[in-house]
Amino acid sequence: MPIDLYKGNTITDLVTPLVIGSGRNDPNHRIPRQTYMREQDQYVPIANVIRIMLEANERCHQEHRKTITPEDVLYAMERLGFENYLEPLIFFMNKHQAQEMERNSRRAEPFTRRTINFVQS
Repeated sequence: MPIDLYKGNTITDLVTPLVIGSGRNDPNHRIPRQTYMREQDQYVPIANVIRIMLEANERCHQEHRKTITPEDVLYAMERLGFENYLEPLIFFMNKHQAQEMERNSRRAEPFTRRTINFVQS
């Protein structure tokens, strides 16, 4: 008969009190139930990111590329049904790209040389 190490609890039920209450030395300190994160709420976003990246990676592999581009991620999100997130993400990406272009153009401006006279009069 296997031993139930968790005694019916999930790993989240066991770890969350340790993480949240780690600053307290009182072993009898109880954490309110609403502060616990449900296990599915904790792991579903990670699983979705993995699915999106696998799909984007597959597209890169089919096109014989090694680098995943933002367009690959957008393609994967659309293909997997995350259409609701595309518009705000595209807006953010365009804004970020414009800021990067502005920043790079400032770097490319010619350096203005100042003449310094070291001779004392």
